[in-house]
Amino acid sequence: MLPDNGPLLVPLDGSVPAEKPLRVAEAIAELEGSDICVLYVSSEPLTDAETAERIGLPDEWATRVTVISAAGEPVEAILGTATEINAKAILMSTHGAGGNLET
Repeated sequence: MLPDNGPLLVPLDGSVPAEKPLRVAEAIAELEGSDICVLYVSSEPLTDAETAERIGLPDEWATRVTVISAAGEPVEAILGTATEINAKAILMSTHGAGGNLET
């Protein structure tokens, strides 16, 4: 079991591979009673609507997660957000957009 101290953080970049950890996060959240926060990092600040559009969050997830956006470098933004929300864990894929948002 994971420590009982915060939500699960799932960074997304709008690619299909990046979405795969959502299913893992869902299973853990159900077992642990955790919330799920989805993070999108961009070079400029975005509204919630712009963030949801950029990550292509499926409608089925809209009510099941909290969407967060951050501006800056991905590594720093992910770690900073994880610290800020006291994330229980960061769940992310090994491959993201990498120039091809369709795979």
